[in-house]
Amino acid sequence: MKETAAGFLTWSCDYRPRQPGADIEATWRTPLPDGALDGWALDRFREGARHAALHEPVDLTDAATRATALRHLAVIRELTSVGIPVDWSVRLSTADDWKRLVHLTPPRHLHLAEEPKEGPGHALRAWRAAHLPGMCIWRRGPGFIEIRDHRGDPPRVDLLDEPAALAAQRTAADGSTARALPSDLSADWLRRNLLLAVGPQVLWLPCRPHRWPFPAMLF
Repeated sequence: MKETAAGFLTWSCDYRPRQPGADIEATWRTPLPDGALDGWALDRFREGARHAALHEPVDLTDAATRATALRHLAVIRELTSVGIPVDWSVRLSTADDWKRLVHLTPPRHLHLAEEPKEGPGHALRAWRAAHLPGMCIWRRGPGFIEIRDHRGDPPRVDLLDEPAALAAQRTAADGSTARALPSDLSADWLRRNLLLAVGPQVLWLPCRPHRWPFPAMLF
């Protein structure tokens, strides 16, 4: 991705580890990360962050800013993965586009390029009603990745263990072009909503949880 993740996050906390001679701040502000995201949100959680606010809207309809929008969405995915609620807003093309994002923390504001016949606000209410922690997750084992997707009916459990698939998942995790992935994998993952495409850019959608929100048997 050539665009940078411009913008800032505002954090709030229940606590922050006290440094000798330093005051504890209840809120603080940081730039959005521009490097690899693996472990980034978990580090923020360990620092005491319990809430975040993304001030820039995530516009998935604007071709001019699509790479930045997907990067912002990757940040929201990572925060969802560690259980840090995030205030954010998103603009989508159609009233059904939220369904592939339902596993992410619901936004505060949802704007649609085409308002549904049900009226404004219907899609956002449906997203909030349908969202549950752990709806679409992946976990890494020795030489494989397991994906558990409860966004649809029936739920799916899939295993990736081919080297090409594991490499493609790593490539798409922080966002990439579709051309950077094997075409058969890209087409299959797009069909199953494991990837989100905005123009030529794609992003891996499942979250990687670091602790179970419910007893493991429910997954």
